[in-house]
Amino acid sequence: MAMAIAIVHGNPALEARNRRSMDSIAAIESVVMAENELKGSLAKIAASTGPKYRVARINSAYTTAGKGTLTKYDADLIDERNRIKQCNITIWSRPWLENGVEVTFECDGEEVMVRKYDA
Repeated sequence: MAMAIAIVHGNPALEARNRRSMDSIAAIESVVMAENELKGSLAKIAASTGPKYRVARINSAYTTAGKGTLTKYDADLIDERNRIKQCNITIWSRPWLENGVEVTFECDGEEVMVRKYDA
């Protein structure tokens, strides 16, 4: 057993594979966090001005921080009539402002829609 540990520890290919596994775990956790953020925003919007969307699938998500947090999604959303729409969604969170969370929906075949709510 001690020899196996020494071999694994000294083998760059195995070390790289272990790093990739850890990167995959971090990526999965990030996807779960992004999905939870999107679901939370959709629930707050549905409870106030609408529309009432549900997440079918997140195709990609990207987040960056600066003056607030900006998260962009390419996602499939389910509308009130159970139709699936491909949408680009941007959530710009600036919690120090009144109505500091701005959500922009750009869905195929529809006009751009912007909703705001308090963080």
